[in-house]
Amino acid sequence: MSHQISLVIPIYNEALHLEKFLKKIDSLHLQYEKELIFIDDGSTDGSDAILQSFVFQSSAICLYQKKNQGKGAALQRGIQASHGSIIAIQDADFEYCMEEWERLLAPLVLGEYDVVFGNRFSKRSWKDPCFHRGINWFLTFLSN
Repeated sequence: MSHQISLVIPIYNEALHLEKFLKKIDSLHLQYEKELIFIDDGSTDGSDAILQSFVFQSSAICLYQKKNQGKGAALQRGIQASHGSIIAIQDADFEYCMEEWERLLAPLVLGEYDVVFGNRFSKRSWKDPCFHRGINWFLTFLSN
């Protein structure tokens, strides 16, 4: 069975690194058909203009929200617009390591699982994962 992967990518004020990100995600090679869905969530720093002017080689859908509605609303809109048999979320700030998608998607494509979750604390993505895990736990504790 052939799969299409829809990468839903919310964008909010990412102008400083957005062009670099777009080049990297557009050139990302996956063994599955890839659909990129960008949702600019009311950026005020010119991110929308960068997104509008970028020439994609991959299948891409660009959606624009005039007013910032939050990441959840952006993701909902992107998911509704997706066509893939698998939907994944990628942040535009390099928070998630896009080189890990093949490994993360494999159990879904093989039909072993219905859902998988990534881990932003892998050794490749953080120089000191224990420190960041501790901070993350502490902030979660405070917010709860």
